[in-house]
Amino acid sequence: MFEPGRIAQSLLRGIRLRCPRCGHAPIFRGWFVLLARCPLCGLAFEREPGYFVGAMYVNYAATRYSKSLWLAMDYFFDPGEPS
Repeated sequence: MFEPGRIAQSLLRGIRLRCPRCGHAPIFRGWFVLLARCPLCGLAFEREPGYFVGAMYVNYAATRYSKSLWLAMDYFFDPGEPS
């Protein structure tokens, strides 16, 4: 069933690098080590091989905005001469 509030909550937890189920426990130990399971609710973070290929597609789509965001930051700090 499509629940907008639940989807928003899961995405917010994902942005915060927290468990998508309980929202309390971190999913990483350090910068690069993904935990196998949530220490609080037991949700499995490690999935079958190839599961995170979709994450690479999301990353590719997100990085298409990197030039635009960099230009915006550069303009903020150095707006240049008025035309």
